[in-house]
Amino acid sequence: MTVLFPFIVVAYLFLDVYALLQPQIFIPTHAWKASLNVDLSLDAWLQEEEKIALDNLLKNIAPGGSNCPDCVPGTVIASPSHAHPDYYYQWTRDAALTASTLVSFYSSDPHSYLSQHSLNPFLTAYTSLTSLLQSTPSLAGLGEPKFYVNATPYTLPWGRPQHDGPALRALTLISWIHALNMTYPERWAANRDTFSDIYKAEMPPRSPLKADLEYVAQYWNQQGFDLWEEVSGMHFFTAAVQARALKEGAKIAYVLGDPGAGDWYIQQAAEVDNMLLRFRDSSKGYIIETFDSDRSGLDCGVLLGAVHGTRADGSLPLPVFSDEVLATLLGLVKDMATRFPINAADDAADTDPLRGVGIGRYPEDGYDGYELVPGMGNPWFLCTSTVAQVLYLRAARAQSVGVVNVTDIGVPFWRALLRDDNLQSGAGFAAGETKFDTILARLKAVGDDFLAVVRKHTDEAGSLSEQFDREKGFERGARDLTWSYAAFLEAVWARKGLH
Repeated sequence: MTVLFPFIVVAYLFLDVYALLQPQIFIPTHAWKASLNVDLSLDAWLQEEEKIALDNLLKNIAPGGSNCPDCVPGTVIASPSHAHPDYYYQWTRDAALTASTLVSFYSSDPHSYLSQHSLNPFLTAYTSLTSLLQSTPSLAGLGEPKFYVNATPYTLPWGRPQHDGPALRALTLISWIHALNMTYPERWAANRDTFSDIYKAEMPPRSPLKADLEYVAQYWNQQGFDLWEEVSGMHFFTAAVQARALKEGAKIAYVLGDPGAGDWYIQQAAEVDNMLLRFRDSSKGYIIETFDSDRSGLDCGVLLGAVHGTRADGSLPLPVFSDEVLATLLGLVKDMATRFPINAADDAADTDPLRGVGIGRYPEDGYDGYELVPGMGNPWFLCTSTVAQVLYLRAARAQSVGVVNVTDIGVPFWRALLRDDNLQSGAGFAAGETKFDTILARLKAVGDDFLAVVRKHTDEAGSLSEQFDREKGFERGARDLTWSYAAFLEAVWARKGLH
């Protein structure tokens, strides 16, 4: 691995001084005791829970988060749980996804008090910390999956390398560049080196975005561990975010005077795109998460990969709104509906194949939140929220293009959605038609059913742990999981994007 720059001690001192100079981060608090009020509408609950989720997420970041007072600035802890289980670390993947969520919130109102006094300081620190972590010697280089909260690498046995982290981190830094440029366009106009602390055209790379993009371009075709840190191989989630990172990174490279790198990233992205199509398993009728795996291939990671790998223009070989992704969603939902006792229908007459249920990571999961017990996996909040998000994004896509076309692989999903067993491949529905309006309404309603499941298993304080029990439904595993909050917020914001 390339050592980016050796001045680690100086970097540590910089971060310590930076922490002392930062004002206390502003984290609003919202009293919440109404989640058990069955009379509260879903809309009203979502409005309040959105505030709680953001508050609790902010408590897990530094500077200023009350759950990580000893964290170096720029840190995102996975959970404040120190034991049973111990999640008090910064995972590269979780931190990047969380920071990306916060960039989105910042971009919605960059001049708000929260954005200026909380999000901007954190994201600036996150960028600096990324440089430090990249330059810190570790067992897997930039593919190192997690670090202690003092910015030293975890050195005990673990699933490494993990190649999704650098891609996700690159995407977050790219979105941060766009957000800063939107907020302060005069800076770019006056000084073309404005973003050199994030991306600079030099080799070996010493800027964080450039380093991550070079890593992705070099290692996308190498095996690594999946997003659940359990299986080594080639994974859909990893490839999806790598493809997007390389394409969006190429645009940044061209704009910032690095055309050779831009060409290289585009070339590698095309190769990743070709690989992505191979995850489509025609015999199973859905996208598999990992090549040559003994598992069924059904995996929440496919939905997450589609969500985070699809660009704003919709470009990805198997984008989040594709029938292939919807077929995968249907397969996962049908499996989970019967896998967990807590998912039993309240009404035995309810045969809707897309009714809201708790969604686990994958059918064979045996991690119960504390230890590995074969066959005892549970539903996860983040996976349940992600199903809702995919459905909302599909509705948004239909609203945008004004048409829904049914393909061969999508027939089971659209039949399930419309409760129409006679629907055939090749059917199309255009805006203005009654069936088109029915599709939009049904996509939103089904998405709402999954967020209602999140509501059902959230405690009265609005906290979201990692999992909820497969039989009793109570929260279990790491408490206040940062990724649970981020995934919930992303789903709520996708819902708000519908009109």
